[in-house]
Amino acid sequence: MDSDRKTALRTGVLFIIATIAAIAAAAVLPSLSGTGYLTGVANHSNQMAASALLYLIAAGTSVGIAISLYPLLKPVNAALALGSVVFRTIEAVFYTAAVVGLLSLLTLGQQIATAPADNRVPIQAMADSIERYCRWACLSATINTGGSSVTMREMRRSWSSGEQSSR
Repeated sequence: MDSDRKTALRTGVLFIIATIAAIAAAAVLPSLSGTGYLTGVANHSNQMAASALLYLIAAGTSVGIAISLYPLLKPVNAALALGSVVFRTIEAVFYTAAVVGLLSLLTLGQQIATAPADNRVPIQAMADSIERYCRWACLSATINTGGSSVTMREMRRSWSSGEQSSR
């Protein structure tokens, strides 16, 4: 098996792992809606931790995809190859930001369970803000995957038209 084929196979496996990890992370995540979601988060700490781990796997494989593809794409169009690396890295940053938010929610969920009644309102307000932040970060990572897809589409156009990078 030649080097390019091995690289393509490795990249395909990373794509599959990244997709499965992101979907599984969303599926494992307990509900973050409703009035008592913070108590539910505290009661499902293992699910929160598993979801966070799966999002970190998605982040790592996203970067791995970019690094793996770069040597194959650079001869076709160096600028678009670098753009692909940038988009995948940004995707990983958003997934990592979501993990920080999820772990923060877990901590707040544990605090609200032991907090006096007059301290619960500010904890809930922080948790609501962090929950929106987590949703935003996951959505941004997904949208950023689209940016990477557009870069790959342009790369395919360059490749099929026979254009080669001058760099």
